[in-house]
Amino acid sequence: MGLVKLDKRVIKVFNTDMHKPSPARYLPSRQTEASASGHRTKSPLVLVFASIAGALLNILIYHFLRNRLGIPLFLDTVMTMTVTFCGGVFWGALTGALTNLMEQSIFFYGWLYYLYAFCNIAVALVTALFVRWFPQELDIDGTEKPLPKSQRQSLWFQDLMGRAIVLVLLSFALCLAISVLGGLFATFINSFNPPSLVPESISPEHNFRLALIRRNLSGVLVEIGSRIPVNLLDRLFSSFAGYALALLLAWGERKAGKRKNARHIK
Repeated sequence: MGLVKLDKRVIKVFNTDMHKPSPARYLPSRQTEASASGHRTKSPLVLVFASIAGALLNILIYHFLRNRLGIPLFLDTVMTMTVTFCGGVFWGALTGALTNLMEQSIFFYGWLYYLYAFCNIAVALVTALFVRWFPQELDIDGTEKPLPKSQRQSLWFQDLMGRAIVLVLLSFALCLAISVLGGLFATFINSFNPPSLVPESISPEHNFRLALIRRNLSGVLVEIGSRIPVNLLDRLFSSFAGYALALLLAWGERKAGKRKNARHIK
């Protein structure tokens, strides 16, 4: 009987130790924290430069597509999303705000149009939220576990599909957020400056707006609804382009780091 009691005690202690969470197991590494928060450790000076350069590129992309190529898309948030993926929500929001402030300061459509800076900031906030919700799918660190060769191809395809699905969902969320905010700001601006029914240039947004006006919808619903079709396509391209550019920059950073380490070893 004594041996049986002893065995039960040993088994009880063994099971308790097995189920006790290991501190090292649950302590998040720096890389895990970086992926979950969408922040990669970089010099603040580099991030300031990236925010300013990203804002300028946003403006150049927008005006090149609209004025030079005549493509009715904005794509003025691609670099905002890239900086958010690489640097985090603060630097992404700064890039979005600088995009609006620089563009309005250069072309100056009116003081009220500075309100659209909040739309660009919302892009960074929504993107950072998705990075926190889907850290594995939107990871840009390229951390891969060693796998058998037979499993690599199938898991690679699953990973690719997972990233694509999350980016599509992100584009839908961005479309909704930007359409609602943009519609509310446009309604507020129109209360001071009523829009002309004969604009200087015909755009898809104007055609959708006229179609909704004919249905006797309220001004707010017209402004929000007329933005959804173009924003849906625009955010879809922006999400994939912004994430692809972030992957490219992260890959280049890793390559540069390996070369630097190899030189130190030599």
